[in-house]
Amino acid sequence: MKKERPFELKIVIIIALISGVLQILFSRYLLVNRDVLSDYQYIAYIGLIIAIVHLVVVIGLFKGFLWAWYIAIIGCSLYLLQAIVYTMLVYPDVFGIILNLGCLYLLTRNKVREYFTKKV
Repeated sequence: MKKERPFELKIVIIIALISGVLQILFSRYLLVNRDVLSDYQYIAYIGLIIAIVHLVVVIGLFKGFLWAWYIAIIGCSLYLLQAIVYTMLVYPDVFGIILNLGCLYLLTRNKVREYFTKKV
């Protein structure tokens, strides 16, 4: 008998899925329109690899794998750090800060942690 996926986790999965798909579309756009980043095409390839890893983590979260939970926590923390640095140096990324803080908050709720640690 499998445990039911917590609502908080469903929200994080939806946000991560949308983010991964948008990143794939943006990377594809950069690869198709080579004149946008003609000297920096490797950025599009790196973005595509990150997006694929992102979607693999989404699948892992959906299936309840503990490794996916750890990677999601690390990824949200790194994206939060990136948003804070961008806010201080380049432009205010308040949306990125709020989104990643929200995902971190939801991933660390007791129901979500128990879902990944106690499998029946």
